[in-house]
Amino acid sequence: MLLSFPDYCFTQSHPEKKDGVFMLETRLTEGKHEEVYIRIREKEGHLIGDTQVLVLPDQAPSTEFDRLWVMRKQSAVAVCNQLASKPNPVILELGCGNGWFSRMLSGISGSSVIGMDMNLTELKQAARLFQKDNLAFAFGDIKRDPLLPETFDFVVLNAAIQYFNDIPGLLHIVRKLLRKNGEIHILDSAFHRTKADQEKARTRSREHFAQMGEPHMIHHFHHPLWSEIESFQPKVRHFNRNLVKKFLRIPQNPMPWVVIGKREN
Repeated sequence: MLLSFPDYCFTQSHPEKKDGVFMLETRLTEGKHEEVYIRIREKEGHLIGDTQVLVLPDQAPSTEFDRLWVMRKQSAVAVCNQLASKPNPVILELGCGNGWFSRMLSGISGSSVIGMDMNLTELKQAARLFQKDNLAFAFGDIKRDPLLPETFDFVVLNAAIQYFNDIPGLLHIVRKLLRKNGEIHILDSAFHRTKADQEKARTRSREHFAQMGEPHMIHHFHHPLWSEIESFQPKVRHFNRNLVKKFLRIPQNPMPWVVIGKREN
């Protein structure tokens, strides 16, 4: 019997669905990570209401974040246009949060999209706001193999890879999920070229989290080195940079767009 979407993606047969979210895990090993994460998101102004989520990335939640969301829209549109070149793609967004980008991916013609996260608070919001036949949201830990191998054409991490402490281990797991000629796309995340730069960034983050009253968040927020992904033969693209926009002071996304193929080394 052929399974329908999204059941053909899951290792677990017919997982429980609660508040619109497929529960691939009932208890996560990282314990209080979500509690700390949600508190810091709220204090930073990134835990937002339904009305604000629905207009992302076209409109920032507040004027404070206008520049950020101009750049995030640039990267989101560019990646969606690229992924649309493959007919009927099956896509996993890992670390989907409130689901705004999964919703954009689901707009690709013929696509089937799963947004997965370990943040149940925002997953419930995503499932409530974005109800489409080709879009599903799942609560689970990628390290515990909740998804079937060779299922996805693309796996996307949008401003999410910094929440994983073992990036080589993560990429090995994610590669196994890819179909032949599949790709991993990493966007809106910084990679540091030297350990000195990494330590400077870690110090800034540590000071920021302490100032926000959440010093323990530093244990869940990482600062990846480029050397951690070099063995995966990444290709680097950039987002729509041009001199006219620079002259007009239109924000341009400075982050690399990293693409990693299926082939194991």
